[in-house]
Amino acid sequence: MKRLFLKAAGVAAAGALLKACGGGGESGGGSPSGSLTLLQLLQQDGRFSALLAALQNAGLADQLGQAGANRTLFAPTNDAFNALESRVGALSDQKLAELIGFHVVPRFLSASTLRSFAASDERPDTLYTFRTDPAVLIFVNNGGQLNIWDGVGRTSITIPEADVAASNGVLHVVSDVLLPKGVLTVAQTLRASIDSFSDFSASVSGATFDTLNGAGQFTVFVPINDAVNSQLIDSVVRRHVVSGQTIGSDSFPAAGVVLPTLSNQQVTLRKGSDAVVLATLTYGSVQANVTDVDFFASNGAIHVIDRVLA
Repeated sequence: MKRLFLKAAGVAAAGALLKACGGGGESGGGSPSGSLTLLQLLQQDGRFSALLAALQNAGLADQLGQAGANRTLFAPTNDAFNALESRVGALSDQKLAELIGFHVVPRFLSASTLRSFAASDERPDTLYTFRTDPAVLIFVNNGGQLNIWDGVGRTSITIPEADVAASNGVLHVVSDVLLPKGVLTVAQTLRASIDSFSDFSASVSGATFDTLNGAGQFTVFVPINDAVNSQLIDSVVRRHVVSGQTIGSDSFPAAGVVLPTLSNQQVTLRKGSDAVVLATLTYGSVQANVTDVDFFASNGAIHVIDRVLA
């Protein structure tokens, strides 16, 4: 899995990463040029009724209708919202209102600017805040295609339609709903992160899913797909879940600490000594390396390990 939190500068040059598929083509400039506001574009296009409703619930619709707002909107279609619901279940209006600010950047960003971000380390702030700081979007060149990395570890979100010009900004259609840290539950994050945690998340079901979808605090250590050769039995899944607390990477203990799990067994967490092995997690004679960290949910955190605790 790619390291979101350690994404380095100097990705391959951003030659022809994205072709605009409508809406007036690629502007390449730094200012709005359309005749309709962003709000009017959404209102006139039936593909965006779910997005429009979420923006209204969040109190952002009026902002997108203001002259001179100069906003960039990443717009998931109704199909994208339906696909998300099929994976994680129906989201409340409150959760949708929370996450929708992650789709708005308070400045004008053309497709050419997004491509330049993919060749640098610049990450634009969105209107969504996590722990008092604006959440950022990460753009990468994936074999010549411009991808967006969101806050829960997904790396394959694309922009099928770019530079839809508005009088007060620009709209880019995205292939999926962008998910920030801290909104979905741990269970929902596992289900949503289909390209990062798919094999492990397929094993999280029944009472364990309900537990991770409810109240409480959990820290889940998720084995990479290459380490999960078949569906895991529930007792093994629960061995990867520390119960009762959210442990971020800034709290990894240098001396090591024994932690309880949902399987009524114990694991030992110890901070690593370099930027490759960020920590180790030990169960009996099995030691796994923590290789990616800090996918925060509303009720916990997810970290990635390189093997199954079995």
